[in-house]
Amino acid sequence: MWKVVIALCLFGSNGELLEHTLTKSISDCLEKKRIMTRNMSDNVLITCGEVEAEIQVLQGKEFIKSIRKKGG
Repeated sequence: MWKVVIALCLFGSNGELLEHTLTKSISDCLEKKRIMTRNMSDNVLITCGEVEAEIQVLQGKEFIKSIRKKGG
């Protein structure tokens, strides 16, 4: 199932998407981003934003299976 969600995305120095995490809201995402920014190398980019994601439900919890940038 594809839907638009707020995701925390971690990009490597070459611009490659390394990791993505589903978040509850933009404020939740920004809070996690602040924590990660303090603890991560300067060689990565951490962003929050709307993405179109393929969602998978495991044990009643939603996870992002894959993402594509939201069109529009």
